[in-house]
Amino acid sequence: MGTRPAVIIACDVDPRLKDMANRAEWNVWDVLDFIPSLENALGSELPPISWMIRSDDSMRELTGSYTSCLTARPGLWDRLRARGHELGWHFHHWSYGDHRGFDPHPAWLPDAYEALAAHFPVRATRTGWDYCNTNTFRALDTLNVDIDLSALPGYLVWVEVESESFMVDWRRSPYTPYHPSHDNYQRAGPHPLRLIEVPISSFRASTVNAVRRAGWRIINGVWSIAGITAKVRYLTDEWNGVPRLRGDVIAVYFHPDNLADAGIKDFVRNIGLLRRHFDPEFLTASGFVDRIRSAPTLSP
Repeated sequence: MGTRPAVIIACDVDPRLKDMANRAEWNVWDVLDFIPSLENALGSELPPISWMIRSDDSMRELTGSYTSCLTARPGLWDRLRARGHELGWHFHHWSYGDHRGFDPHPAWLPDAYEALAAHFPVRATRTGWDYCNTNTFRALDTLNVDIDLSALPGYLVWVEVESESFMVDWRRSPYTPYHPSHDNYQRAGPHPLRLIEVPISSFRASTVNAVRRAGWRIINGVWSIAGITAKVRYLTDEWNGVPRLRGDVIAVYFHPDNLADAGIKDFVRNIGLLRRHFDPEFLTASGFVDRIRSAPTLSP
């Protein structure tokens, strides 16, 4: 009998952000209070989750610390880790100081990493806005990160933040796990990184959605239609089916604030769908790496 499919669940643990000038008027980490409700809803049936703790220059500027997410609810993270969950790293390519704004090559990455690594082994990452580039992957590999879950195969989107616009490009990424090339984050190559990239799983987009995406690309001067039929949904969305299984693994994600309203109900329902359709093994991101390394299936 073959190995059961793996399901990896990641959570981008982002704060509730508002106007930076009025930061004292709200608790940026109050979104963490939704997590115990998720624990209560599923009890012992809650699968292990890779909680990607936000740590970057935005958090340092906003809260005064790279690790404010950890110190805001230390008991929460201790409890989840004791239940078999893991903590990982979530960061956005945005800097302050001399380089304020979108920063494709942030100099603070090692500092944010070391701040988290003082509290737990940082083996898994997911990037903010799903943005990545070759230099970032090289940096993560140098920091001995084992696995990243940022790729959205087929995606090409333009993100606007504070009047800046940048492109998130995963058009050439495979749908199955791969070791990124040293020279191209979207491809396996002859000089691969040790890091494993596990793309987020997708659904089939509706015809209307695919046509709109193609039109948006044309408006922006891109004539490629690669990947326009792939659609990513949060685990907290209302699914009308299950993601496509590729490479014996499904990777899905959500944010803490997605658990509000109907989010927990949809989360529970979707976990049931995954269990019925695939009879999967739910693994943390680093648990999947351990499985891969015990029986290697990836090409070099």
